[in-house]
Amino acid sequence: MVRDLVIYCQHVLLHAVPALWRLHRMHHADLEFDVTTGVRSPIPGPLIGART
Repeated sequence: MVRDLVIYCQHVLLHAVPALWRLHRMHHADLEFDVTTGVRSPIPGPLIGART
């Protein structure tokens, strides 16, 4: 449960911090929800521990 909270907080930061949002918005760019939506992320995302 703590891990879920940490992931949620990271995701909130990805939306709130403009520099992080520019990296994260690719995750939200797809017009159709499919199997790739949850894994679509730029290379820097995993480097900062970001999860979509």
